[in-house]
Amino acid sequence: WQDQSASLDRLQYNLLETIDSIEDRIIAVGVSAGGAAATWALQQRPEKIQRVINVCGALSLPRESHLNRYLSNRFEQHFDQIVRGIRPDSLTDERVTSVRPIYDGIVRRASVQFGKSTIIEIPTLLHPVAIRYALRRTVPLLL
Repeated sequence: WQDQSASLDRLQYNLLETIDSIEDRIIAVGVSAGGAAATWALQQRPEKIQRVINVCGALSLPRESHLNRYLSNRFEQHFDQIVRGIRPDSLTDERVTSVRPIYDGIVRRASVQFGKSTIIEIPTLLHPVAIRYALRRTVPLLL
C-alpha cells in the first residue's frame, strides 16, 4: 500500500491475478491494511476465497473516525480508497473473521465490525503487539 509508484488499480490487479493463479480455494489472511485488501478481494472473487482472516485491520471508516487523520498522514490514498470500496454483502460477510486486541489505539472496534462478520478479541493492548500475538497464537487455530 505504501508503494507510491504503483496505482491502486495496479495493486488490486496484482492481488486478483495472484488469487486467480491458484487452483484451489484459499483462506486469505490480511494483516493491518492487508485485512481490507483481503476483504475487498473476497467481494471480487467470492468463488476463489473460502474465508478471510483480518488481523488488526480496519474494514470501515466511520465518518468521525480518528483513522481519517492517521490515514491521510501515513497511508496516502491507497488504503483509504480500498476501505471505502468495501461494502457489506450478506453473501460474503459471514466469511470474514477479524482478530483484534482488547484495546487498539489505531484500529477501533467500530471500524472492524462489518455486517455479519465475526470478531475475536485477544488479550493484548497495542496494535503491533496484537498483530504478533494473533499471527502466532490465534490465526493458526482458525486455519
